[in-house]
Amino acid sequence: AFGGDPQLKFMLQWMACTVSGREMLYFPFGDPRMAQLESAVAKWSGFTVGDAWHQLLQRHATQPPKRDAVFWKYDAPAAQR
Repeated sequence: AFGGDPQLKFMLQWMACTVSGREMLYFPFGDPRMAQLESAVAKWSGFTVGDAWHQLLQRHATQPPKRDAVFWKYDAPAAQR
């Protein structure tokens, strides 16, 4: 799903859980593309879902089509942290 991009999948699920008021349990099962997950969560915490959605759209549109990146592609913008 989502083109095999676990980082995008995580962000979309996290936003959906936030909007619906549900707890999210996420298991990356050792996927190296998710190695920076805790850092990414810390950086995105405090953003509204709307702000995160708009930033995600921008970042996803500018990402290369490679889905095997091990760095976190959807970093939160520094100006809004």
